[in-house]
Amino acid sequence: MGNITLKDIAKKAGVSEATVSLVLNNKSVVNSRTRERVLKCIEEMNYKPNPLARGLALRKSMTIGLVCPDSENPYYGKLMKLLGHYCNQYGYSLVLGVSNNNPDMETRIMENFVDKQYDGIIVLPLNIRKNESRVFTDVKENKIPIVFCTSYYTGFKKDCVLTDYAEGSYQLTRYLLENGHRELWYFVTSDKKLPVAQERISGYRRAFAEMGLDVEQDWIVGCDDISVEYGYAKTKQLLQSGRTPDGILALNDYMAYGIKKAIQECGYRIPEDISLAGYDDVFYHLIADKPLTTVHQDLDSMAANTVNLLMQKMNKDFQPKQPVQHLIRPSLVVRKTTKGD
Repeated sequence: MGNITLKDIAKKAGVSEATVSLVLNNKSVVNSRTRERVLKCIEEMNYKPNPLARGLALRKSMTIGLVCPDSENPYYGKLMKLLGHYCNQYGYSLVLGVSNNNPDMETRIMENFVDKQYDGIIVLPLNIRKNESRVFTDVKENKIPIVFCTSYYTGFKKDCVLTDYAEGSYQLTRYLLENGHRELWYFVTSDKKLPVAQERISGYRRAFAEMGLDVEQDWIVGCDDISVEYGYAKTKQLLQSGRTPDGILALNDYMAYGIKKAIQECGYRIPEDISLAGYDDVFYHLIADKPLTTVHQDLDSMAANTVNLLMQKMNKDFQPKQPVQHLIRPSLVVRKTTKGD
């Protein structure tokens, strides 16, 4: 097939060429049903807009900057791929900046994106940033649209797309409590004031409260890192102190792998002695002998909603009075690492 034109797309979608152009340029006058139909045709026909030509015509860079804390984590890897896919659907290239969980590096990446005048920025925030409000001053002043995905920073106008962490934590905790567990250690970020930490803890506590049970404060374990290595070291330290929980809820599937290793090295069986659960549903295959119970996040929906929201913000006609927040509902996935039904 030769070069696909707007006329070809319009014919297939049953709309005018002007409508296709409006969708490509992210104009809000096109209703959502028509927009989805046109975008579907664009994808099916593998239409590739010429970024240079479009950029010159629209005075845009046709580039979106993505700030990511850790490219080696499978969760972020999958999410980055999906974000790139949906940006490409709109004719934009996605440029990646990896902070390696370093707040100073994240700041430099943001400054670089601002200097290059990218059309928009997507941020997958760090879990450990303290001075979150200052880093985005340049973004505000340069009026570059920005959307947070997976979490957000307090002190900043937070247009964001994230999973319902409180609901996910509640579902997982409630399931374990209903199946006889009582002492459940919950690994969360050490700064419990961060939005994600607060939401996860609230879901965890709600499940205990509904069951008429108390939570001991030291069951909520603050973590300075979210890596496999940290999960291993922290768990080994706690277990060697003589404490034994009924179950451990990892901050993510990645960390759960390290926790699993520590549990087994300390002579405990999973799940007979200690149940183990993760969060994200992207890493359970590494626990091949016992697939991991976890909370599934719909990353495809998160990516699609993030890019759609950013495209709306890049449209000057989009002027919401309040920050926009999309919550994606998670779901519990019970496998072999927890005692239950």
